[in-house]
Amino acid sequence: MNEDYELIDIALGDGYMCSELVSCRSGRSHIEEWSHDPKKRQMLQKLIVHLRKICQYGITTSCRTDKLRMLDSKTGLYEIKGFDGVNREMSCCITEQGGVARIALLFPFRGHQGGDKIKPADMERGKELSCIAKSLMKERSTW
Repeated sequence: MNEDYELIDIALGDGYMCSELVSCRSGRSHIEEWSHDPKKRQMLQKLIVHLRKICQYGITTSCRTDKLRMLDSKTGLYEIKGFDGVNREMSCCITEQGGVARIALLFPFRGHQGGDKIKPADMERGKELSCIAKSLMKERSTW
């Protein structure tokens, strides 16, 4: 199944990087789509600032400050939240030696207003994609 997906690197500025998991079949990157959409470009800029902070301060600190929420420790599935209202990003996060955070963006979704519930379909999809992203990230030795 890993051959159906690839990780696309995204430069966040200030020397920070993350990746996006993209299907080889569709080749569609939602980050690239957002960069071309005037309405979503501002949301993308907010997400990039948020991601830089997560890379800078690490996964543990980001969870304590409510930028990240761990959803499944086995797969490394996290919810990136608080960057643009109810908009969220499902992600796979791992910490490498030296405490460096590696983040792979999986897919955007609408958050849960007034509660911490995430749709079961989003959770299942997130777990599946997080396993794939984690495997691909481990195959890479460096950025």
